[in-house]
Amino acid sequence: MREYPAVKIAHISLSDWGTSVSGMTLEEEGFFWRMTRLMYSNDGVFYDDDFENARLMGVGIRIYRRLKDRLIQGGRSRKPVIFEQEGRLVNQRVIDEIVKYCEAKKAASDRGR
Repeated sequence: MREYPAVKIAHISLSDWGTSVSGMTLEEEGFFWRMTRLMYSNDGVFYDDDFENARLMGVGIRIYRRLKDRLIQGGRSRKPVIFEQEGRLVNQRVIDEIVKYCEAKKAASDRGR
């Protein structure tokens, strides 16, 4: 059982989002949004399992692999937004936001709320 409830509300800066998806196609941005949402709902854990992730994201395996590779490699006009790390796919912003969320929950708990 997790120490705190899963993140249900994420504060998203539209400016930061716009910067992070600049240079992406609409297809890549939609894929990135869906992947990011799944990362948040799983406490940042998103195992690098192409078949399971394609199923969770509702796309075929070839489409999943093509778009995942684009997000990992980046492109001419943008940096990579997803990284492979110890068998997981990671977005640093998601991890940072989940850490902040847990710290805020702990602080509220310590204050008796």
